[in-house]
Amino acid sequence: DSVEKRLALRALAGGMAEGGEEAAWLLALSWELPYELSAFELANYLNLGLDGLLRLGSAVELGAGLSYRLRESVGYGYETSLRYNAGVGVRLPKPFLWGLEFAGHAAKPLGGGAQREASYLRLFLEYSL
Repeated sequence: DSVEKRLALRALAGGMAEGGEEAAWLLALSWELPYELSAFELANYLNLGLDGLLRLGSAVELGAGLSYRLRESVGYGYETSLRYNAGVGVRLPKPFLWGLEFAGHAAKPLGGGAQREASYLRLFLEYSL
């Protein structure tokens, strides 16, 4: 099955490091347009997400994210979805960023039903110039 693409509006804010060569921090707030439902559901209009990045010098990056959105799910109709993550990365040696992230999500069908949850640890290696 294909997944419907969702249109989101984003607001960004950030700050530069003292040298002005790279971003020291970045925040992104997002809101997705609501689904066309027959009944009013508050979760359909909240659809918020927040992601952030903080660089501590040139070697350490901290990242985090949180979102609460309505999602269409196969077999469940629509469900509320809470996603979260927090991670840290160390740039050694440049241009490699080695990191560890903890992430998870919880989903519950609209109108009741059992909540499903999962979380995981992710090791990552990023190459960036």
